[in-house]
Amino acid sequence: MAENVPPSPMARKFMLAAEKGRHPVSYGNRPMRQFEEVYYFFYGTLMDPSTLGHVLKRPDTPDVHKATIEARRIKLWGEYPALVIGFPEQTIHGVACKIKSEEEADRLAAYETAMYGADGCIIRFEDGSTVSGWTFVWNADESLLKEGTFDLEDWLSKKQHPANDQ
Repeated sequence: MAENVPPSPMARKFMLAAEKGRHPVSYGNRPMRQFEEVYYFFYGTLMDPSTLGHVLKRPDTPDVHKATIEARRIKLWGEYPALVIGFPEQTIHGVACKIKSEEEADRLAAYETAMYGADGCIIRFEDGSTVSGWTFVWNADESLLKEGTFDLEDWLSKKQHPANDQ
């Protein structure tokens, strides 16, 4: 390899992931075996069952359950929320949905883009029960993020009435 040649975008992605201790792909931490249904935790646009159903390409609206995860912090990438690892003791409110196939997991990863990577988490439901699952966390340079909060109702309103978003 020639000297002073910058690493390719793919190589940079893997180097960044190695620094953060996780894989850059959506479900890269899972061993390669037959897919098992698993809960994913959502804290942004995919909290909306209609949007989630569209992304998953399900014929029916998916069942979502109010849930929380711990030890994360939300910042914003533009208008979209991004979970940042390393800020403990914060409760993030969202929803959880059981993902039923590898194809659905792939669709989620495509929707989230390479800017996010899946990371394991403990999901706590309103009844106090918990399950191991996955959530998407920020997988890029944190300098691209700003402080702020995400409001699903505001996002849905802007989506339904784009002319009002000036």
